[in-house]
Amino acid sequence: MIGKSPANRPYMYLPLKGDTNDYSTNAQNPSNTGVTTTTGQFGESNGAYEWNSNTDTIYQNSTIADTVRGYFNDSFTLYVWIYPTNFNTTRRIITSGQFDYGFGIQTTGGISAALQIFTYQAGSTFVSKNSSNSVYSVNAWQSYIIKSSDNSINLDIIGYNTDTEIFNDTITKATYDSNNNFAIGNDGNGNSSLSYRGKMHTFRIYDVTLSDGALKILNNEKGRISLPKKLLLDNYSGSAAAYSLRKLRYNYSGSAIRVRRASDNAEQDIGFVSNELDTTSLASFCSGTNGFVTIWYDQSGNGKNATQTTTANQPKIYDSSTGVLTENSKPCLQFDGVNDVLTSGGFGTGPERSVFSLFKGTGDGSGYENYYMFLEALPSTSGDFMQLYSPDYTASLIFNFLTASLDVTSSTAIDTQQIVTSLKTSTTSNLYQNGSNTGSGSGSQSLEGVLTLGGYTANFANAKFQELIVYNTDQTSNRDAIETNINSYYGVY
Repeated sequence: MIGKSPANRPYMYLPLKGDTNDYSTNAQNPSNTGVTTTTGQFGESNGAYEWNSNTDTIYQNSTIADTVRGYFNDSFTLYVWIYPTNFNTTRRIITSGQFDYGFGIQTTGGISAALQIFTYQAGSTFVSKNSSNSVYSVNAWQSYIIKSSDNSINLDIIGYNTDTEIFNDTITKATYDSNNNFAIGNDGNGNSSLSYRGKMHTFRIYDVTLSDGALKILNNEKGRISLPKKLLLDNYSGSAAAYSLRKLRYNYSGSAIRVRRASDNAEQDIGFVSNELDTTSLASFCSGTNGFVTIWYDQSGNGKNATQTTTANQPKIYDSSTGVLTENSKPCLQFDGVNDVLTSGGFGTGPERSVFSLFKGTGDGSGYENYYMFLEALPSTSGDFMQLYSPDYTASLIFNFLTASLDVTSSTAIDTQQIVTSLKTSTTSNLYQNGSNTGSGSGSQSLEGVLTLGGYTANFANAKFQELIVYNTDQTSNRDAIETNINSYYGVY
């Protein structure tokens, strides 16, 4: 697994095994044009990617590219495995900078078969540093490590072919164009004389100069690290917010919840162990007292944490007598039906939402028991909103906008079973409950991006919550797969 790699986690890590995604904690996925999967170094299916034409490239032309290029003008380490199939002329492995303006590495053909560091400096002066001859082979897997140390004026560059040092020199820092890109296997402009031909896997960029010991670990791995199991958000990315008591994204490095214990009001973040809530740490922190959630952290990467600062309005997660609260053997948040609510904002305006949730009603109250809603403003009731609610827990689950014509009603009581719901909103609204379409409506509303979970004004849910994922895009094509993922983990239906 990735955890066996050097302690310094890579800024960018493209395993190039089955997809071109970035598996670092930054998850800054580059774009892919024409590069295809192929057999890997050890015979594994989809174990590498291959470049076959002038336009094949994996690239970024955004602020991500600016950040990556910035590292090539500072202390960094680059590690890559390649299998060249042609080097009759210059072939670029990576290029940072529009029209080759910046810093990167390339291979040169002919007799020397050298690895080359190049840079354009002020005044468009081309400067390069070549390795010794015969370190670069065709139709064979080989690894290269390039690392630099910033000596404040220039860069001290060292290159390795596996364990063998192939050059050690100093190079002047580059001058960058503000509109540059970052390309792998191409100059970024489809130049046929510069395009790489061959396979590649295990492309990593570290934003530090790795030690010799760390480099040894990399060399011993030989790119054999297995990829992590993809979680829900790895397969269905682009969520606006994601709250869960299980881990939803492999590269999410934050906690699941922040908990306040009633005995002294101390608070502590509770994270994950093996992609599940760390109930051991939760029990240790709350032993002998009740525990309440002050923050349900957003795992999407967008920072839309659902919070509650008022102690009386915080949902419960741990009971002083019975321990961690659960539903179907999985941890849950218990909302009391009186005043418990978590809120978040910044979802943007517009009616397009796809929402997936898992909860179970636990009371037999009366009135409109709200589960969640998007509101124009709080606590005004005059704004446009969408809501999911039950009139009395035992009758039905209803989804609607402020406009009554958009009501969509299910017929399954919600106090007898866990409910997996998905909502698709916009000009056509649909409500799915435990895999079945319960109805649809038409119309549209303009929504402000405020989310409340568990209640509104005088209507609050006596319910257990375990997961809520919000997309500001239509996820109709992924609906069944997302629902299946949720159901497979929680065993609802």
